[in-house]
Amino acid sequence: MVTIKLEEAFKLIPLFTLENDIYPFINACDMAVNLVEDKFALTLVKCITTRLCGRASEIIKYKNVTKWINIKNTTTSSNLQIRLNSIKYEMINEDVNDYYHRVEKLYYRLCTAYTINKEEIVAKVIHETLKEQTLVIFIKGLIGPIKTIVKTRNPKTLEVAKQLAKVEEVEFNSDRDNYRYRNDFSNNRDNYNFSLYFQSDNIPITKRLIKYRTPSRIYFNNQGDGLLQREDNVFSELKIGILSSKILKPGQIAVPKHFA
Repeated sequence: MVTIKLEEAFKLIPLFTLENDIYPFINACDMAVNLVEDKFALTLVKCITTRLCGRASEIIKYKNVTKWINIKNTTTSSNLQIRLNSIKYEMINEDVNDYYHRVEKLYYRLCTAYTINKEEIVAKVIHETLKEQTLVIFIKGLIGPIKTIVKTRNPKTLEVAKQLAKVEEVEFNSDRDNYRYRNDFSNNRDNYNFSLYFQSDNIPITKRLIKYRTPSRIYFNNQGDGLLQREDNVFSELKIGILSSKILKPGQIAVPKHFA
C-alpha cells in the first residue's frame, strides 16, 4: 500500500467551518487518514482538529478525540443539523416538491449520522424526534401565504404538510399570475391613454382636440389648455374658461367652448 509523509497528509486537509459544505473536508481527511502510516494516525487526528474553525472547533473542544471517525461523525451531524435548521423554500428556483425532497434528504442523512452505533430502541427515539423537528422546519421554511395556511391545518406528518403546501402553491401561483395580468393590463392601458388616438389637421396645433379612451371613461384633452375629466357624467374643466360644467346626456360628447 502506498503511504505518504505526515506533512504531505496534513497539506491535503482544508479548513472547515460547520457552515461550509462538509463533504470536501470529509473526503480529504478520509484520504489523508488512509494514506498516512499507522504510527502517525493519532498525530494526524490532532492535526485535523487544528483545521476546524468557528463552531466546528467548539463542538469538539472539550472532547478527548483520538479517532478520525469520531470527528467525522460529530462534524457531519452538526453540519447537517445547521443546514436543516436554515433550509428555506426557494420559490424562484423550485416548487414545493423540490423543497420537500431537499428537506427529506437532510432528514435521512441526519438520522444516519445520529444513529450510528446506537441501539435500536435509542435509534427509534432519535428518528421520531427528528421527524417532528423536520416537520416544524419544513413548514417554517415555506413562504408566508402558504406557510400560514399549512400551519393552521396542523398537519401531523411531513407528507401531509407537503400535500397541503402543494394545493396552496397552486392557489398562490394562480393569484400571482392574475395580479401580473391585471398589472400588465393597467400599464398597457395607461400607455394607450397617452397615445394619440385622433387629431384633426384643420385645428391649430395649440387648439387640437385629442381623445383618449379607457374601458371605464373617456378623456378629452384640449392640447395646451388642460385635461377635462368626466365625473358622474359631468365634465369639469381643469382650467377656468375652457369648458363650462355641463350635464351630459347618454352618448353626448363634450366640446370645448373654443369649438362650440
